[in-house]
Amino acid sequence: MIKYEIIIPICHNLLINPQANINNIKFVNSHIQALSQCRNFIETLNVIVNPTSSTSAAAEMVKGNINSAAIGNKRAAELYGLKIVETNIQDYKNNVTRFVVINKKDHKPTGNDKTSIVFSIVEDKPGGLYEILGLFAYNDINLTKIESRPSKEKLGNYLFLLI
Repeated sequence: MIKYEIIIPICHNLLINPQANINNIKFVNSHIQALSQCRNFIETLNVIVNPTSSTSAAAEMVKGNINSAAIGNKRAAELYGLKIVETNIQDYKNNVTRFVVINKKDHKPTGNDKTSIVFSIVEDKPGGLYEILGLFAYNDINLTKIESRPSKEKLGNYLFLLI
C-alpha cells in the first residue's frame, strides 16, 4: 500500500571543476532525464551531450576534467568537489518529482487520500471510455490524471489508469 507521497522540487545546476570556467566546456554529461529537462539551456552552450546512468555518475566523470560539465544538484557538487556555475537551468521552473513510500500494511483514511484505478474496456465501441468517465463526473469525483497503455494482449486493447 502507498503510505504517503513526497514531492521534491527539482533544481538542476551546471557543475564544473573549480579550476575550469564555462567557456572551457565542450561536453555536458548527465542522466537522460536531466538532459531533456535542461534542453533549452544546453542548446545555448553549443556542446556535445553525453547521457550517463545518473546525475551522480555524471558529476563523478567530470571531476578533474576541465572540458566537461555535469548537470546535477548541489549535493553532487559538494560530493565531487565541483562548483556550480549556473543554477536552476531546467526549462520549467515548477519541475518536481514525486516519490511514494510503500508499506505492507494499510493505514486509516487521512482525508487527503488518493485512489488509482486500472481498467480495460470489454467491448471496443464508440463512446465506451466516455461512458465510464461520465460515471466519475456524475458522482462528483475529480480525476487528476488519465493514461492509456497498450494491454499487449491484442492490437487495439488498452489499459486505462485513472488517478
